[in-house]
Amino acid sequence: MKIVFMTLIIVFFSVSTFPAFSQSPITSELKNNFNGTQGCSDGWNVSGYYLPLESDYTSKFIPVTVDTKIFNFKSNFVDDVKAQGWGKTISGDYLGSYDGVFHLNKTPLDSLGNNLVIGSIATDPQIIELGTRISISTLPTPWNEMIFSANDTSSSITGKQIVVYTGDGLDAKNETYRITSDNNSICFVDDSIPIKQLSQENDQKIPDWIKNDAKWWSSNQIDDQTFVNGIQFLIKENIIHVEQNEGKSDQQQNIPKWIKNTAGFWANDQIRDKEFIQALQWLINNGILHIPQKQELSSNVKMAGWWLSQYGTNNQDGQNQTNTNYWISVAQKMSQKFPGSKPGGILVIGYIEGANSATKTSLPFPKPSGTYPNVNFSSIDTIEPLLAAYDKAGLEVYLQVESADADVPMLMDLIMKRYKHHPSVIGFGVDVEWYHQSKYPGYGKPLTDDEVIKWANQVKTYNPNYSLTLTHWDATYLSNARPNNVLFLTDSEHIGSLGAAIGNYTSWVDHFAPSQVGFHLGYPSDMDWWSELTDPASSIINPVIEARPNANIGGVYWVHFSVTKAFPIK
Repeated sequence: MKIVFMTLIIVFFSVSTFPAFSQSPITSELKNNFNGTQGCSDGWNVSGYYLPLESDYTSKFIPVTVDTKIFNFKSNFVDDVKAQGWGKTISGDYLGSYDGVFHLNKTPLDSLGNNLVIGSIATDPQIIELGTRISISTLPTPWNEMIFSANDTSSSITGKQIVVYTGDGLDAKNETYRITSDNNSICFVDDSIPIKQLSQENDQKIPDWIKNDAKWWSSNQIDDQTFVNGIQFLIKENIIHVEQNEGKSDQQQNIPKWIKNTAGFWANDQIRDKEFIQALQWLINNGILHIPQKQELSSNVKMAGWWLSQYGTNNQDGQNQTNTNYWISVAQKMSQKFPGSKPGGILVIGYIEGANSATKTSLPFPKPSGTYPNVNFSSIDTIEPLLAAYDKAGLEVYLQVESADADVPMLMDLIMKRYKHHPSVIGFGVDVEWYHQSKYPGYGKPLTDDEVIKWANQVKTYNPNYSLTLTHWDATYLSNARPNNVLFLTDSEHIGSLGAAIGNYTSWVDHFAPSQVGFHLGYPSDMDWWSELTDPASSIINPVIEARPNANIGGVYWVHFSVTKAFPIK
């Protein structure tokens, strides 16, 4: 990335003008005149700047030239970008203005080319050397509780002047008003004490994935409810102790948006865990953030178990599909987590041959008489003994295919006619990611309403009680059709945190309601957060049930890639 340098133009105590940036190289070696021997200092002027969000504006669009290309942005947004230096566009990129020209970047940058962080400050490096950490006790809460790092500067900042980056959007703009003041007192934080060390002693441990939620919430990337889902985990684990006063309303009040700054500070290790917990505790106990009291949830999950294919042996935490005793045990344990659910799973028996250019699928049984385009067969049947074991154990199983360019109705006919005599078999499934993927690599071909209706009707011809499962992480790929015997499954991964997962699954419920939905759990890409949970499956799904008591959850399935991590072999 090309390093950019910006000059900060400061106008103190203005209600309409905020700091603007332009390029200016910093070349001289500067000596720190503010050090630990001085301790604290009075008489400092503090101001703030923020990033405007184009989504907050309603003005007309105007053309803006960036690197010879013309883009259209809202005019008032562009004006504020010129004043502030950077702003976030509707598309999610950042528009910068310095040196008299516009720039686009994936992140906003400070004068040294580093990403902006809430609470970052720009100072005169001849007074406060770059990298020095300070506190400003005279600022309003929560700014007076954080540790600032002097990691930005400008040739226009001289003497006892400090400029604080407050975040993005209208709330951050309001924060610039709140912190703009003179005669502030600042104190030096001894450089021998790392910032993170301040949060370790006598503090309660909060999982790292909660910090992801806090960071995303502070920057409006997740909504309040998703953040609350993470806080519910802290309560469940007794990290936060809630005092529910009688007579308080169960209606959640609007959370003051400026409080997001506190979450952002904590996510960036600028305040301690203790302060973050205290802030949340105050919100909860004062009725601003309502957390429902813990209660026993009645499960409306119809099936719980596993998603299983031969790929499981390719992962260190996987397990061979032929170990039926183990898979029966996993299904039973998953079912016990959701009272009233039946143990079972999704068994993949049709595999795409090759990578993104593949057009054929392979079925694990001998070829019957006839012609079957884009299908290869095995010399032996490897599925029959598995289903026989599941019949005896009382499991329920969907048979799923990765169809490639093979005709799905043809595959359904081949598979269901061969295995419909098994009492464990309850339907057929299609992993849409692999549907005509040679022409639609990476995502598969989106389903049409007619395809879904046709397949749902066909599966009932083998047994009127059979259902169809359709799997994808993007709900729009599964059509707008809603036959009552279809289970819409999400196999989303790289989710990032418990709160994000709960929000993702709740949105999936809402999109398909009142149809049946289901969830794949346990992808290795998310192991860093779900492995910290005492009971991952329940911790993820029960909050979804609580948020959507009428959710029609057809199945919850742990994926084979990490199954021995969640269900160790004893």
